[in-house]
Amino acid sequence: MSYQLDYTASKNNSGSDFGTRNATINMRQPLNLSNEKSHSFRIIRIILSNSIPNIYNYGGFDSSKINISNDGGTNWYTIVIDNGVYTLQMIEDVITDAFNQRGWLIKSNDPAITLNFNPASQMIYTKIDSSKLETGGSQAQIDFSVSKIADMLGYTSPILSTDGLHTAQNVPQLDSQGSYIDVYCSAILGSRYVNGNISNAICRLPILSADNNEIIFPSAQTGSVAPILKANIPSSISSYEITFKNQYGRDAVFLMGNAVVELELID
Repeated sequence: MSYQLDYTASKNNSGSDFGTRNATINMRQPLNLSNEKSHSFRIIRIILSNSIPNIYNYGGFDSSKINISNDGGTNWYTIVIDNGVYTLQMIEDVITDAFNQRGWLIKSNDPAITLNFNPASQMIYTKIDSSKLETGGSQAQIDFSVSKIADMLGYTSPILSTDGLHTAQNVPQLDSQGSYIDVYCSAILGSRYVNGNISNAICRLPILSADNNEIIFPSAQTGSVAPILKANIPSSISSYEITFKNQYGRDAVFLMGNAVVELELID
């Protein structure tokens, strides 16, 4: 006999559903499996929204702040970047907008601070040119250390205080949530090995630029069916948790969109 466990987090087009897709599901009546049999499961379908931010402030992780100054660091102004999926150019645009809002630039389209990527060295470098400052400005400075954006850009010395080129010390990690998401169901444990160590994740989905990250069986392309996997599954289930973790073990965060998990428990 088999039973299906379904979980869906609904899409909210207003964007107000920013956050995790984690949830606890309480059964209206317990699901009882045989005490005399070993239990298995199969993944029917998992779909995740690809609206996965790299700059956000949530759950103790904050990559959303940058400090800037036009007077050699005597006074600092904090930029707070909206949650979102940002390229290097988009981060530079946010910095330039902040300079313009303060009236710090001679020309609005001629920034005093630019961010660039060197494809040969795979490093990011920041250029500071204080000659672009309006009268009254003495020295443009930028401080990435006020959030995790320093790590994203690769700066271990993140306070840049002089004109010229400042090359980051490490290779950037603009994908601050990593390249994959692990999916967990608390009712299914010990079904996988990762690098020789047992893992409670039921699957690992790559973070892609496609419309959806999904595992669907049977596959329309191959007709293959997901394998049945042995796992530690309790004989009675009255509730269970669905959890999504990014590559760094933090709760995966989404700007908006669906999460769908469909599992088959086999008695």
